[in-house]
Amino acid sequence: RCLIAFMLGQCIRPPLATAPSLDFDTADTPRRGTLAADMTKATKQDLPAVAHCDPPPQALLDKLAQETLKEEIRLKRDQVGDKGPLFSTMLCHLLYAMAVMVPLHAKAAAYSSAVRGAAFSQLMKVQMIVAKNIQPQSLYDPADGKRAKLFLYLRATACINAALQCIMGSWFAADFGARFVISEEGGRDFVQYCLKHINQAYNNKTALTRVLGTPWERVMLSQGPTSTVAELVLVVCSSDKNLVEVSKLGGQQALHSLSRFGETSQVRQQAT
Repeated sequence: RCLIAFMLGQCIRPPLATAPSLDFDTADTPRRGTLAADMTKATKQDLPAVAHCDPPPQALLDKLAQETLKEEIRLKRDQVGDKGPLFSTMLCHLLYAMAVMVPLHAKAAAYSSAVRGAAFSQLMKVQMIVAKNIQPQSLYDPADGKRAKLFLYLRATACINAALQCIMGSWFAADFGARFVISEEGGRDFVQYCLKHINQAYNNKTALTRVLGTPWERVMLSQGPTSTVAELVLVVCSSDKNLVEVSKLGGQQALHSLSRFGETSQVRQQAT
């Protein structure tokens, strides 16, 4: 199942037949010399893929999301006292397949509770790990042996970035933006998650952790969804109608936190 999930991702978005490079040896053969000349002029979009596959059906996206949630439940069930892996190779491959497929069915993905749940479950791990001060040693997979730390960092960053890609490829690509209405299906839950995340991410403790935290804590915060979620909230709040609804969900505190602890002056000014 793990290999199949990876192969699905490769078929949905096949890799290039020849990787873009300027390191070709033009003295080898005339054919390679011609290829090198072509490669220097070609852009990444001009290069052919190793295969041409038909677009996947929308039902496959829901299936991948459901399998991702099942793997997430299995990982949490196997933990004992917050000890045990929260990221697995299977989870990486499922999220990878979802991330490359979401842009093909952006609007359906934005409305799908399974896709939303699979993506947000990865993002919520970041704040849980930081809030509970869970050390990386507690999340090692014994099967990885001496390379447990390396594989943990690789799997964690891959899962989190794939989850972010799912959100950006659905909510942003579907052109929800300011015309997104909280009353739409899943909108209220989505905004509540964003507000809760902002309140947890933008405060004195987190600001201090970014500077003085352990390498693991800094990786979790830098790879996490904080800036993307903040951008989403500010875009949603650009509508007066949405702003009224956000205030009913406790949005004042989230906007206040952004105005004080936002990463850039633009974000702080917009929140204010």
